[in-house]
Amino acid sequence: MTDHEDAYRPPADRAPQGAPYRPPSGVFGPPPPVGVPPQHSPYAGPSGVFGPPPQGPFPPQGVPAVPPPRSPNGPGPGFPYGQPPYTPGQPPPARRRKRLLLFGGVGILAAGLVAGLLVRHGGPGPEESVAKRDLTPFRQAVAALADAPGLRYRDSGDGLVKRDITVTASGSRFGAVEVGGSGLAREVLHIGGRTFTRAKDSASGAWAAADESDSVTRETVGHMPAPPDLATALSKALDRLEGTPAPTESARPPAVDGTPALAVETSAGRLLVTEQKPRRVLRLEAYGPSRSGGTSGGSAEAVSFRPTTVTAEAGSEDEDPPESPDVTDGPLADSDSAGLDLAPVAEEAAGPMFDTLEKQTGELKNATDSGISLTLSSGGTVKCGSGGCTAKNSFSGHLTTSAKSRLVSGKVAAVMTASFSIDGKSAGRCTSPQSSFAVTGASVSGSLSCSHPGAGPIFASVEAQKKSEARARSRASGGRLVQYRIPYRADTLINAYALARTEVRELVDKVRQERDAGGCTLRSQASGAAARSGGVTVPAGALRSAAPVRHRVFAWAGFFVGTKCPDAKAAQAAETVIERAGAGKVRRSSNYHPHFSDERVVEILKAPDAVYLSQKQRGDLIFRKGEDIVVTKGPGAGAGDVITGYGPSGKKGETRAKALGGSPDDPQPPVTHEDIVNGKIRDTKGGHLPAARRIR
Repeated sequence: MTDHEDAYRPPADRAPQGAPYRPPSGVFGPPPPVGVPPQHSPYAGPSGVFGPPPQGPFPPQGVPAVPPPRSPNGPGPGFPYGQPPYTPGQPPPARRRKRLLLFGGVGILAAGLVAGLLVRHGGPGPEESVAKRDLTPFRQAVAALADAPGLRYRDSGDGLVKRDITVTASGSRFGAVEVGGSGLAREVLHIGGRTFTRAKDSASGAWAAADESDSVTRETVGHMPAPPDLATALSKALDRLEGTPAPTESARPPAVDGTPALAVETSAGRLLVTEQKPRRVLRLEAYGPSRSGGTSGGSAEAVSFRPTTVTAEAGSEDEDPPESPDVTDGPLADSDSAGLDLAPVAEEAAGPMFDTLEKQTGELKNATDSGISLTLSSGGTVKCGSGGCTAKNSFSGHLTTSAKSRLVSGKVAAVMTASFSIDGKSAGRCTSPQSSFAVTGASVSGSLSCSHPGAGPIFASVEAQKKSEARARSRASGGRLVQYRIPYRADTLINAYALARTEVRELVDKVRQERDAGGCTLRSQASGAAARSGGVTVPAGALRSAAPVRHRVFAWAGFFVGTKCPDAKAAQAAETVIERAGAGKVRRSSNYHPHFSDERVVEILKAPDAVYLSQKQRGDLIFRKGEDIVVTKGPGAGAGDVITGYGPSGKKGETRAKALGGSPDDPQPPVTHEDIVNGKIRDTKGGHLPAARRIR
């Protein structure tokens, strides 16, 4: 037997290969008996590393060492960490003692590493599968939100400001804001891209245009999006959690108004949805220590956003607890709200919602704008006679920058009111027809007039009295000519209105159209907000790549059987485009110029979140996915031919950079549902695409 063979021969007291391993006494069990030399195991450090000092001819600590040579075939059988350098429990051969001195430090280090790994190991092994979180309940609730005709927001925190705002699918808003429980509440109305406020229960009931910098305006418009836009934001937040491990621990969040809830922590905040089907969103709240805890009238299951790892390590009790995640996007980002209770408006409740909106919109005919100041000139004229009185006056005015930005048509609407008196007697009043005047720079000027025929009889009566008195004086003076005068005057007042009467009528028509469209919107049973395959977004393919065609079931919402929807032709054209794109086929118009890749065009067309029909003469189709859109030709010849595309997936380019500002390499601004239905999408010519209504 050679020294080499003797050095690698297993000791006589070692268990045969394949037998269950039992560590020597004193390694992970009771200490060895007194007087028995310590046994060494390849699974434990030498004596003195995690136990008493060495008792034998072991190399001192600190000796430089190099790793021992390893077999090219890996560890030997039965030795998971490699063959031992010599037989445990026996002194090494004399001819190898010097080499072992070099390896001693490495042995101590390796043993310490092994022991450390055994202590810290607490998760599944590499061969064990890790359970993925189930986001299905949340996606179902978000999909239902995308199709809701409206959404009611209420502040759920304990802050001083309490908002109660209802938002329609097109982004019109109405409700009230109260500060500090003082009872001083303001009503808010946002429609057509403009916001108006008034004191709640005020005697005049007049609306006034709100400044965009007003805190109420910022929170109401900027942080309470329309249902489809909120659904898009929440869907993106859920996408970031797709494929992440299921939480290792759960908390029991409070039920929302007694409704048991499920919760998930996302980048948009903690989202709570109903535990029972049908799923619907209940609350979106910011993070904070007071937001977790027990329940209030019901049970709920929590799903954690943060993957947690528990390790057994000395001194861990001194470490800081994990920090709460931050809200980085969605309506709560940069908002002063601690949370928002969410109540989607049911189809049967849409009627009362639109009734309130239409009534308040009609009241805007008397809305004022404090940013417009008009002054009447002192050279006005007034004339009265038996046919009545007429007043005419000119004016000049100035507009603030914010007031000018609120003008819809670039003109100021003004009305003059004149109150007449004849010989000190009231003779009635008149109001001029509302007229619009073009703004030049920050100035505006013009003239207004009005007449009151009812002043004619009063004038005639005074005139007869004056004539009778003059004749009497003339007779008394021997027939001398006596003159008489009939004094009259007009006190005029000019008012600038926030909206022209024609603009108010158009807004009222817009509300009625949205109400009527609720019964004609083609809705999918698998909304685009949750149109996924197993919860994973399908990547874009090549322009001609093959893709499975998904056939979905649609129904006209709220229409009686046999009733034809006026948008049926456009909706059918949209379905044809979607099916073609699903097969990788896209037709281009002669002026095809999307601002992003062909692959992104296919991705949008084959699985849009929503489809719209623009209100131009023929009507283009607009396909929206997330914050990107593709515009195609509408029903008729060339229906579905792609014209252009906008959204942050593409760059501005030279033409849009000139229209929007910035660099041609900058991403394009996001396109929202509200932008589409309110005609706020900037085109390459500096104008806007026509407003569109959702048809799918």
